[in-house]
Amino acid sequence: MLAVHHWLFRWTRCDDVTNQDSDAAFKTREVYLMKCPKCGHTNCQYVSQTSTSSKGYGICKGICGDALLGPMGLLCGLCGTGTTSTTNEYWVCQDCGTKFDAANAEREMQKKIPVRFYMEHKAELPEFEFDEKVRRFMGIYESSVANTPLARKILVRDDNSNVFFVRQKRSCDKELIQKETLLFAVPGELGLIVSVDGLFVGDVFLKHEDVSTIGTFGKVVYINQYGLLMGDTDTSEDVKKLLQSFLIKAKDAGKFSAYEEALKLLQTYPRPKADSRSYFSVQKEYEDYIKQLYERKMVIFSRKEPSKYREFCEIEERKKSAQTKVTIAIVVISIFIALIRWGMVGFLSGVIWGALTFFVLYFVQFVYFDGEKWTGHEKRLLPEEVQELKHEMELEPMKRSGTINEIYLYKKYGDIKKSVKKCPNCGNESDRNGNFCNRCGARL
Repeated sequence: MLAVHHWLFRWTRCDDVTNQDSDAAFKTREVYLMKCPKCGHTNCQYVSQTSTSSKGYGICKGICGDALLGPMGLLCGLCGTGTTSTTNEYWVCQDCGTKFDAANAEREMQKKIPVRFYMEHKAELPEFEFDEKVRRFMGIYESSVANTPLARKILVRDDNSNVFFVRQKRSCDKELIQKETLLFAVPGELGLIVSVDGLFVGDVFLKHEDVSTIGTFGKVVYINQYGLLMGDTDTSEDVKKLLQSFLIKAKDAGKFSAYEEALKLLQTYPRPKADSRSYFSVQKEYEDYIKQLYERKMVIFSRKEPSKYREFCEIEERKKSAQTKVTIAIVVISIFIALIRWGMVGFLSGVIWGALTFFVLYFVQFVYFDGEKWTGHEKRLLPEEVQELKHEMELEPMKRSGTINEIYLYKKYGDIKKSVKKCPNCGNESDRNGNFCNRCGARL
């Protein structure tokens, strides 16, 4: 049976509307049309097709049952037998003829959070005509943006075809972004959306008055302690200038030549309670800085404490070698168990038991090598500042403290302490790793 219904897919949210209050009606009404994924047109028809079929013995179910339960499991193949009705739902675009799945289409519609840009709905928003922020942005856009390459990089209208913008909208507070009247957006890895009331910096909303500093480092624009990665350095500078012109109370932090310069500013802000992907310590720039700092400190450590450094490296190599051997043993054991189950029950049972054995043993291995036996040498041999760097480097991005820099380490630990021995003959202090006094030659 084939039933075709012309369905204009429209959801509305309205209050009581009168002819005299059309502007107020617009504020409370939101209309969404089903769009063709190919041509973007809304002239679509909904199709529902129902078919009847009979099901017999399920061979796959029987095989799975046999693998898990033995011969008795073959009865699992009888599950679901009988007559069933299947309804196939899809959309047909009347302009280009494209068919697309109804369930996926509805899912996509739910993902597309509707927003309202001022420039797109200017005629319906007379209350913003004399708004100070709106007038300032319109002046900046017409004089400094409209005829520049930046105009192609920012959005002043809803564009659900831009995957970065769609992803960015989903990361924001859904209810808040639908209420806001937007001025412009800058698509990117996290992206920026500027409204009349504030800024959506990635997944964080900041009111205009809460933005105190704006700076750049390479491709990243820093708004307070939040970083936004742009496509190139020119875009990051252009976006900074645009924001600086719009947010006249925000200070220009400048263009940082080194990441440590940016950290001096970023680390003055307290870490927010809620984790955010746009927070500076979550991002790759901070991760790379910690790695470089760790490598530099390890070089200093190797020069000042060569014996401890060698011992640390030897233990690390032994640990890696042991992990490799254990992993190989786990693979061999898993294959052995799989072969036994294959011979006793069947192929599928062998695969399931082999995979199960591998994951269980691999987890046990992870817990074992993370224990004190294999990590205790770090506390015993490494200086405390190097330990802290190593710990920060190995943490998940969301769990990093974001407090570490060169000055912080120096204030907390000072330079790496040099261990010394006192000569029993002349009292001279010598390197603890030496066997003889460098003044009188006496054995230490």
